[in-house]
Amino acid sequence: MNIKTFRAKSMQEAIELVRKKLGPDAAVLHSRQVPRPGISGWFGATELEIAASNEAKLKNRLPGFEEEVLEEETESFDDQPHAEDDNQERLIDGLVYQDDDSQPMDEMALFDPLSTSDQSGPANSDLYYQLIAYDVEPITARRLTIELDHLPNRKDAESLLRQKIARMFSTGKTLSHQHGKQQVVSVVGPTGVGKTTTIAKLAAKARFEQHKQVGLITVDTYRIAAVDQLRTYAEIMDLPMQVVSTPMELREAMHQLSGCDYVLIDTAGRSPRDELQIQELHSVLRAASPDETYLVLSATSSNKVLQDAVERFAKVEPTAYVVTKLDEVQYLGNVLNMVTRHDKPISYITNGQDVPHAIAVAEPLELAQFIV
Repeated sequence: MNIKTFRAKSMQEAIELVRKKLGPDAAVLHSRQVPRPGISGWFGATELEIAASNEAKLKNRLPGFEEEVLEEETESFDDQPHAEDDNQERLIDGLVYQDDDSQPMDEMALFDPLSTSDQSGPANSDLYYQLIAYDVEPITARRLTIELDHLPNRKDAESLLRQKIARMFSTGKTLSHQHGKQQVVSVVGPTGVGKTTTIAKLAAKARFEQHKQVGLITVDTYRIAAVDQLRTYAEIMDLPMQVVSTPMELREAMHQLSGCDYVLIDTAGRSPRDELQIQELHSVLRAASPDETYLVLSATSSNKVLQDAVERFAKVEPTAYVVTKLDEVQYLGNVLNMVTRHDKPISYITNGQDVPHAIAVAEPLELAQFIV
């Protein structure tokens, strides 16, 4: 069997390459992440590699994509090593079913992720591959589309799929003041995801839309510029602000802001891999006993980056996510994968830098529309 491999930045680009080179009847056999060629690959940069053939007798076919092809590289799959780790990753992805990795590719038992156990055929393969192109994990894509083959109308199938996806998203608690009770919200997350801007948006909504008293605290002592940024927002909105670096200082700041309806706590951006800093952050935040802790994550992040951030910041016990930069993406398969693996709600989304308007309460159906 003639098997070709293609490399690209995303699944959608790779599938476009397959369709262009092998035609619409080609079947995707497997995918994996491989080092990029050149110096960037030495430093951990990767790209997607998929193997495909137009001779495979499988029922999973490619959908039509009309966008411009961005990158391609074609080479013989038989020249590629079959590492045990790579095979395990493919097993997890549901793309290849093979226990003995020592056999040549054309003798391996290939698993069609769309077919049922009785080999009765694919379930809406076009919608399946749309989900794959939008970075939805294969096992999730199959589960979502397996029940759609009884719907001959494309619009009906899309509508049902959108509803199924929406049910996978849940929404978390938002700023909702109870009379006589102060609500304390802390915001944590990796560097560069927009935490300080998110704090400013929340503060502006509470101040000008709910007409509540808002106090700001920052424990962002690692980056002076970020402290200045929040201070500028505080001055514009005429809000009290405290800067702290220890649990004792945080308790004192909470006392100073005891008359506020809301206290919003900004934190320094941490690398998800710096466990010591995250543990220190947890120790400081415990002094405030926040009612809600939002983990802010960027919609532009890869599946792996999101996964690492969620796992590392679990130590600070976040109650919900805030997903930022939706204005910079076209699909949210990575976010769907995240909530599938980690059953936690999304409270807010942001879609730009505009304060306070570029933030909204998360709505499951709207999130689903970024996928179908």
